Amino acid sequence: MTAADHATAYAEVADALTDYFDGLYFSDTKRLTRIFHQQAIYACATEGELLRLTMDEYFPIVDKRPRRRPGRRCALIASCRSSSPVR
Repeated sequence: MTAADHATAYAEVADALTDYFDGLYFSDTKRLTRIFHQQAIYACATEGELLRLTMDEYFPIVDKRPRRRPGRRCALIASCRSSSPVR
């Protein structure tokens, strides 16, 4: 892969992450639908127990959040690595 190919791939990922960050910040599941695969799983263990939700279970939770949040959205891509595509 050439340096130009890497730059193009990074720009595509950065564009997708903009929809992801905006979708979460503005509680916009239409944007999130463009990012997440229909079979994606939301999983976290914030409170010590595994929470595992399908997107059909997760999006209604996001829809109930306030659409606007106080302050300015600030997101940073700290690292971006690519791997081979999933087939």
